[in-house]
Amino acid sequence: MDFTKSEEHRKNLVNVLKKNKVLERVSLKNVKDGIGHDLGGYYVDFYLDGKKMGYVNNDGWGGEVEPTYLNDTTQKTFEKFLIDNNVAQLMFDNGWEFMDKVEKIDLNCQVVNIIELSIGLIEEKKFFKKAMKATDQAIVFGTDTSYKILKFKIPLKAVIMHKNGLEILQREYDKIKAELKKEEKIFNTNLEELGVKI
Repeated sequence: MDFTKSEEHRKNLVNVLKKNKVLERVSLKNVKDGIGHDLGGYYVDFYLDGKKMGYVNNDGWGGEVEPTYLNDTTQKTFEKFLIDNNVAQLMFDNGWEFMDKVEKIDLNCQVVNIIELSIGLIEEKKFFKKAMKATDQAIVFGTDTSYKILKFKIPLKAVIMHKNGLEILQREYDKIKAELKKEEKIFNTNLEELGVKI
């Protein structure tokens, strides 16, 4: 499987669903992920426009995952939302063409996909927040899914106050930048203000 292409399809689908305000209208609460025997499961309550629709419990033991709605009305409301926003077609056009026909992407599959994409966005926000916090005391570099740090014993603002501190910080930055792989980047947004030449 080409994971690079798969990730590209996921990002495209997320962008299309954001553009169409599908992901904006769906919210999650009570998110518990990393459950099950292989830690691939999750539990989540899902909402549409702030109103609880139901929950999804992926126990992580395999098999089809299905949403559990609060009642028939919430099920009809959420399914109408999916149909009105043409979610199956958006999925098919963005990486789901392996299903051969858009009609094969059923409503349960659409719900689970929207929820799993939303969980992924929550995890990305946590990841980015953690990476950005580390930039106070480190040069942080890597990809959108993992990062490494070159950590100093003191905050970077204090490093530049020491004799040759800016020179050391510049040298380390230049070394990291020169060795970055194609998909890697430096997360720090604070280096230029410290005097590092980007």
